[in-house]
Amino acid sequence: MLENLDEPYQLRGYMVQARTNREIAQFAVQLFINFINNGIQTPNIENLIDILSEQDISIHIETNAKWDRVHSIHKKGESTPSKKEIVIPKRVFDGAKKLNTEDLEVFFHEIGHVILKHSPIYMKSEGYVITEIDDAEAQADYFAEIMLKLFDIKTTPKQLSLF
Repeated sequence: MLENLDEPYQLRGYMVQARTNREIAQFAVQLFINFINNGIQTPNIENLIDILSEQDISIHIETNAKWDRVHSIHKKGESTPSKKEIVIPKRVFDGAKKLNTEDLEVFFHEIGHVILKHSPIYMKSEGYVITEIDDAEAQADYFAEIMLKLFDIKTTPKQLSLF
């Protein structure tokens, strides 16, 4: 990722326990192995939800109308890691059933928040430089990216901003 090194990193989400890409990948691989051990070799969202429920992770599918009334058009899913709950709109669920990459990415992103046990950290420390490894959203994005790769789902690279 290209960053302007003169400017401090701007969190996209809240600050969480710093984790390296390797640590995040280990969490993703453990979950993938759990799916494989339960006979899931393709990302069938309904089967994934069943396996996740055995880990006390609940996935709620909300009607599109209700979702649209409550959330911004930019929000695709939400999670409450402390309660091990994920909520996605029906359109994301339906897209994931059709193996739509973007919808599966949303699903795995929200799972990432729960699996990584994201909890906000409020820190005031002189000299500590916040980086991407402190960002809940960056961590969940990377978790989702690894899950998609493990399931051999092709993704399109994100466009880089030049300015």
